[in-house]
Amino acid sequence: MSLKVLRETKVERPSNIIYVKDGDSLNEYGINAKIVELPGHTNGSIGVDVEEKHLLVGDALDNWVFPGMGHLYYNLEDIKKSYDKIKGLGPRTLYFGHGKPVKQ
Repeated sequence: MSLKVLRETKVERPSNIIYVKDGDSLNEYGINAKIVELPGHTNGSIGVDVEEKHLLVGDALDNWVFPGMGHLYYNLEDIKKSYDKIKGLGPRTLYFGHGKPVKQ
């Protein structure tokens, strides 16, 4: 897929957008979780820390062959910081955009 294709693709804007930032709680939506900003793969990448036990990391990390820092990134310094941030959260089961979950 090329950047040209992505730039030319029209996507309808959803009507129910919720803006979140680092540390925001999702309790009011019935989810015991917090938002974790994880830029690097893209500028607005986030993770979701559920009950401080499960962390959805999206593409900040991947598990194609073995768990590690995401290999596709927009900003190398930001994805390195996100990697360190994830490690600093303590033990979690990590859920990747690519690959099977693992316990950290």
